[in-house]
Amino acid sequence: MKKKNNVREAPAQDRKQEKERKKDSFSARFAGFVAFFALVVAAVLLVVGPVLNYALKDEARKTFGIVVMVAQLFLLAAVALPAWIFVRRRNMFFKAVFFVSLLVFAVGIVLGFAL
Repeated sequence: MKKKNNVREAPAQDRKQEKERKKDSFSARFAGFVAFFALVVAAVLLVVGPVLNYALKDEARKTFGIVVMVAQLFLLAAVALPAWIFVRRRNMFFKAVFFVSLLVFAVGIVLGFAL
């Protein structure tokens, strides 16, 4: 049976790994915050939206479409950030699929395609 040497990594390597862990932790916390905020804003807009649609006159109802679009964009942000954290260390194929899907979804929101 061979003995393992308890050789410690170089201090520079330790600092690099610690910096990477902190970066991952910050990214995860930031994505979680944005996803939570986006979900709350979208929920409020989706609850207030129909009330505003009913209460507003015909001319003002056009602005209701903007409220719905903003809610959908917030939901897109809530999904896209955690998805990017998943994809960012994958190969180029995953990144390409992510960006194409993001673009198609965003264009669909702007042009008014419903899910």
